[in-house]
Amino acid sequence: MLKDAFCEEMQAWYQYIIVAPFLRGNERSEIAETLEEQAKDELEDHGYWLLERINILGGNCEGIESPSKWNQVATHKYITPNLNLTVETALD
Repeated sequence: MLKDAFCEEMQAWYQYIIVAPFLRGNERSEIAETLEEQAKDELEDHGYWLLERINILGGNCEGIESPSKWNQVATHKYITPNLNLTVETALD
């Protein structure tokens, strides 16, 4: 379950990181900044904490060490964003 959670956190991190620079619209910079903050939170607060917990419990990180494996492990699959994004479509 911790590996699954880690993969989902990493997919969320990537989703925020990849979408932020492609936003279009009047409030783009404010929303992009928020997405970048959320990405940092997913990685540093959630992802790293889950890895630490896996290590504390004596688990290994085999099978979750790369983005290509995250979608195989995660219950909620990564959805590739359409990079022709307005602020509204990105938030949807």
